[in-house]
Amino acid sequence: MAQQREGQRGVAQVCQEPTGLARTVRVFIGYTIDDYPAASGYRYRATLRNVGAYEDVALSPGECFDVERTFTFQQIDVDHWETIVGVAWAQTPNAGFGEVSQAAKIPFLLFKDGFESGDLSPWSSSLP
Repeated sequence: MAQQREGQRGVAQVCQEPTGLARTVRVFIGYTIDDYPAASGYRYRATLRNVGAYEDVALSPGECFDVERTFTFQQIDVDHWETIVGVAWAQTPNAGFGEVSQAAKIPFLLFKDGFESGDLSPWSSSLP
């Protein structure tokens, strides 16, 4: 039976510098996995998965906006759970994938060592 992890949320905060100009950016949020596809004989790194819909955000100077996505991980993602890295980027709408204004990545390993269940005992420290 295929396993899924549903309802994992990703949030990206996109900001415009206080001295910048008002502009609209297109924000994408997704994740990558390593070793996929496995049958190729080549070890792939950071295969982009589940980017889904984008959101266009109008920003004024000094303004920030949070963009949120909820992911459902398929069996292939669960099989590569240790390699998942969340990615987000903002770019000029309709500019192609070459003109990125902001980008960030973060490992999804926050869900490792009991974090999802609330068991924080393996962690060295935690804040309320």
